[in-house]
Amino acid sequence: MYCSLLPELEELSQYTDPILYINSLYDYYLQNIKLGLQLKGKRVACKRYPEYEGRDDAFNHLTTKDFHDDNDREIDLRRCERLKWIKPGMMGDHQDKNCFLEYEKVVRGKKRIHLLNQYDRYMIVLEDRGDYVLLVTAYYIQYDNTLKKKVLEYHKFR
Repeated sequence: MYCSLLPELEELSQYTDPILYINSLYDYYLQNIKLGLQLKGKRVACKRYPEYEGRDDAFNHLTTKDFHDDNDREIDLRRCERLKWIKPGMMGDHQDKNCFLEYEKVVRGKKRIHLLNQYDRYMIVLEDRGDYVLLVTAYYIQYDNTLKKKVLEYHKFR
């Protein structure tokens, strides 16, 4: 990993059961992401509803992909493995290496804050709601062309 503040990947192979893995990630989400997270002094909120299998909507956006049909969500192991990158990505001091590059972009009429780690290929997206910030999603950037597009966006909107 390029960014020294990011923890090691939390891989499914470290668990004996996939359900234990997801439960462990959800416990981490509840304790470290949903509660007490801040960005530039603003409270970070996580969308709770609609719940899916008894878990917050935000958690599902952080660990699954393909939301075209709410009943057909698919676990994305790359997102799961990097769930623990969100907190240090948002709260860490990345000045030494510029691990996370920040830019704002209006999406569907709302100001979105993008935190791009081009070296570790990771993106965190938040939405500024005035007195708080909503965590929208975070994901691994798998494709080179997508990474290139995000770097170009950074240079355009920073």
